[in-house]
Amino acid sequence: MKSSKYSSIMIISPDSLVEGRIIAKGDIEILGRVQSLEGDRTNNPRVVESGGNIIIHGEVVGDVKCVKNISISGKLVGNIVSAKEVLISPTGVVTGDIKTCRFKIADGAHFKGILDISDDINDIDE
Repeated sequence: MKSSKYSSIMIISPDSLVEGRIIAKGDIEILGRVQSLEGDRTNNPRVVESGGNIIIHGEVVGDVKCVKNISISGKLVGNIVSAKEVLISPTGVVTGDIKTCRFKIADGAHFKGILDISDDINDIDE
């Protein structure tokens, strides 16, 4: 069986609530809400991890990490680690620290936290 030339994408629909961790090799698009499990006693607050891009139109409560780009036009409360770029759109709201190689924020977007920009991709991969 040949592998597909198209990357896979996971979509969390607008009316969905996901409690727990999402880990995907491909892209993730979040239109609904993702948050950690109630009473989760692990020391890992990361709720979304992607080997591709992450697009957040909905709401995420918890840390996110991806090896490509993260685009936020919704709301994220948590820390971000992106090996390439973080983009906060005009409607985006981020409360938490960001560690990335490139950062763009549009007029009207909100960001509260510490920004750490590094040229070394190995320094980003946590």
